[in-house]
Amino acid sequence: MSAEEVSACSALHWDDAPDLLTPAECAALLRAGRTSTYEAIRCGPLKPIALKWGRKYLVPKKALRQLVEGEEE
Repeated sequence: MSAEEVSACSALHWDDAPDLLTPAECAALLRAGRTSTYEAIRCGPLKPIALKWGRKYLVPKKALRQLVEGEEE
């Protein structure tokens, strides 16, 4: 990930975020580290909502926000 991508992700807000988030965008929204975010996607609380597209993980923004706010689907 380039320095520009990291800078763009660190300034990300819920309203500006795309509907499908990369792990870097999730980390920025959650204010978590990259490693912790990947771990949560592979075997933690983000596993049930994360989508795997080839080698890439994507997380739906709506599902992530519901998880963070403690809402049931």
